[in-house]
Amino acid sequence: MSGGIEAIAIKNLQVLLISKGLSAESLFSKYDIDGNGFLSYEEFSSALSSITGQTAPEAIVRAIIGALDSDGDGSLSLPEIISLVDSDTSNQQYSAGSEIVIRDHPNPLYNGLYSPQDEINGKPSFRNGDGAILYYYNAGSGGAPSWSLDDREQDGSNDWYRGGWTRVPGSGGLPTGTRRWVGVGKITIFPSREPATPISGSSDEAVTEEVTEIEIALAKSRFFPDEAISFTFTTPELPPSAWIGIVPSDISHGDEALNDMHDTSFRYLEGRTGGGFDLPNPGTGEWTLRLHDDDENGREIAYVPFSVSGIENSPSPDPVEEVTLDGVTGQFSEVLALIDPRSTSVEAVEAGRSKADAEISSLISKLPFTLQSTAGRLWDARADAYQAVVIARIPPAETLAAGLAAAGIAAAAASAISTESETPSSPPMAEESELTPVTETPQSPTETSPEESELTPVTETPQSPTETSPEVSDKESLSGVVQSFLEARLMSDQRRVVETHRGTPYALSIKISSLEKTFGIGLPDEYRGGSTIIAEVSSVDDPSFSCWSEIRLPASADLGDFRVGYESTIDASVEGWNSIRKRIIMGI
Repeated sequence: MSGGIEAIAIKNLQVLLISKGLSAESLFSKYDIDGNGFLSYEEFSSALSSITGQTAPEAIVRAIIGALDSDGDGSLSLPEIISLVDSDTSNQQYSAGSEIVIRDHPNPLYNGLYSPQDEINGKPSFRNGDGAILYYYNAGSGGAPSWSLDDREQDGSNDWYRGGWTRVPGSGGLPTGTRRWVGVGKITIFPSREPATPISGSSDEAVTEEVTEIEIALAKSRFFPDEAISFTFTTPELPPSAWIGIVPSDISHGDEALNDMHDTSFRYLEGRTGGGFDLPNPGTGEWTLRLHDDDENGREIAYVPFSVSGIENSPSPDPVEEVTLDGVTGQFSEVLALIDPRSTSVEAVEAGRSKADAEISSLISKLPFTLQSTAGRLWDARADAYQAVVIARIPPAETLAAGLAAAGIAAAAASAISTESETPSSPPMAEESELTPVTETPQSPTETSPEESELTPVTETPQSPTETSPEVSDKESLSGVVQSFLEARLMSDQRRVVETHRGTPYALSIKISSLEKTFGIGLPDEYRGGSTIIAEVSSVDDPSFSCWSEIRLPASADLGDFRVGYESTIDASVEGWNSIRKRIIMGI
């Protein structure tokens, strides 16, 4: 196999892994079956089959391993996988007409491959298969110029950024590389100059240099059963009988005659070298759109996968509701209405937050287990930012007291707050701009930095010791700390528990369940860009007590030993509490 083919296969695999949001660490934790810290040929081949849904030829798999195996031991170590997945993209320059890839966004909706669209505000815009848009906002309706991510149809006149925003680079161009996005954290954008071509086939001949001139782009990666399969294509000049059709994903690749036996629908290209078609929907399942160079003794030369799932867009009797991550996150704004933006005390805000947390926890519990952690992190980030904005709007105590006295409504306000804290009620009505300030009304970057204005919650003045709060006892007992968190009714109570115990080391025995990217609002600098261990822990001093914990690792930490099933003892201190998951947050 030539070096050129190896480069093509590695490049396509890199784009695929990045578009699916897979890090080197997650690849290892899932596919290092024997836990020896290396991916063997069998483990790496199994990983490719699981990720792509296809079986790659042995020659291609061995070529990829050979190219990445820097020490020549026949297997891949974590640093060697990092060179594939996490290569430096900060210096890549965008050229007009290229596609781009976005990765590391906490909401999978915004990750993946983006195709160039029409200009918005004088600069190119981009869209991925799930409808997310990257566009330039020129501050036409207020705020500040920015590159923004959103999922709504727009012309750029509104400052919309449900997926976050970042400042315009000094060059005025795309914000390529890894940078911080307000309300999201760090994400990476880089140009993808290679088309989406397969890394698998029934033989080496199915992947050639010619394939790099071919591109198939689906309108989206997942279709509903009543939607046509829309796509565009670009090819070199092929015979008029070249065809493209829909074939089940479990059919082996490469053999045109085999694909011809199993396609559900197809179109001849008839000499076209570019354009677009709609094919009939094949029904629920996993599918591939496959391109062939001829209808007579031809071969498959490219493909792209897609799925059909969910319910039809048209009304149907008693449809079965499918709970999805997008469906849950789409209800965040409605649930946030439980936090009244007109609240006149921090306690009232936190009472609303408790109700909102309970509502979202119920929704998240209906998601597949693998998506629940992601949904929880997204909710915490969104709700923390919204709560901080509402608290920041509360007038100082002396101003509020004077206003209430003048209006003669102090008793009514106290009654309203009491009712809000004790009696469930329907969400208060409010204007959209009040309910979603963090996504609709950004501060100008020239006024305050994003880290100060959007990401750092406003600190509440601690209550005096005479005020009622949950008992915080036994600093040296981890079980006592956890119990204090469980008894904390309000966010201010939780913060007092953290401040009481922060800095006190606890010797822990841990057994790792998973390893995730650290994400949150107002993270200390040492944890930004780092990883979080999800583990079952017990105190070395009290082995009879155990609980689940999120243990944050500094960005500089060596992750070599941390993998699923790993057991050890570590020292960690209290950093917070995950009220949805009921897990103590520790830091190393």
